[in-house]
Amino acid sequence: MKKLLFLTITIGLFYGVSCFASGGYKLTNQIKNGDFENSPTFIAPLSTSMKWVDGTLAGSDNNDFYSWHFVEDANQCEVRFSTSTEVYSGKYALKLSNTDITGRCRVVMGTNNGTGATRDKNILNKWAIKVMGSVNYSISHWIKTLNVPEVSSISVHEFNNTGTRLANPIPAGTSAGTNNWTYKSGSFTTPSNTAYLVLSVQNGAAGAIADTWFDDIRINMLPPTAKTSNKVLVRYAYP
Repeated sequence: MKKLLFLTITIGLFYGVSCFASGGYKLTNQIKNGDFENSPTFIAPLSTSMKWVDGTLAGSDNNDFYSWHFVEDANQCEVRFSTSTEVYSGKYALKLSNTDITGRCRVVMGTNNGTGATRDKNILNKWAIKVMGSVNYSISHWIKTLNVPEVSSISVHEFNNTGTRLANPIPAGTSAGTNNWTYKSGSFTTPSNTAYLVLSVQNGAAGAIADTWFDDIRINMLPPTAKTSNKVLVRYAYP
């Protein structure tokens, strides 16, 4: 009689962590196009505010395929997907430029509809990172700066399930002056009523012609304790 061999492999995604039959886990980045490798083949600098960054000079009102929206805090700014030597890894990074001393650039993951204190619920459902309250997260990125007068930064904005911002933005690593590619990382815990995270990146402040490059931005849930049993990862997570 022939013996039958059954092999069961469990693969799934729980609580922001990819599970593998090998017994390990891999953190899953929550940011859409956080490494900017989803980039158009033609790249022009965008200087018109409240447009999607799509590689064209004019930007777009509706082409959100590349995930990033230029909101421009002040005049005389440009944003583009950069290539060649202006990347940390892969083929593309995000470059923000103040093209004169009055400029200050800001780009948001997803559109910026709404005021600073509120966001449109439909926009949050499509673009924000959906999270739970009282959960630990890690954030990391690579940043390069040229002649930045104050600080360039990434900020995390927390919102409840009605679209109201809960607190001041959480800065996630800053850089000023002129610096080659530098790794920044940190962690934070969401308030108990947090439902969404919105990410923004900013090129310094008005006062100088300056450039900032961002690459490999990641936000990860810090996983609860996992254990392995018969080489199948068993996870304990919120339902």
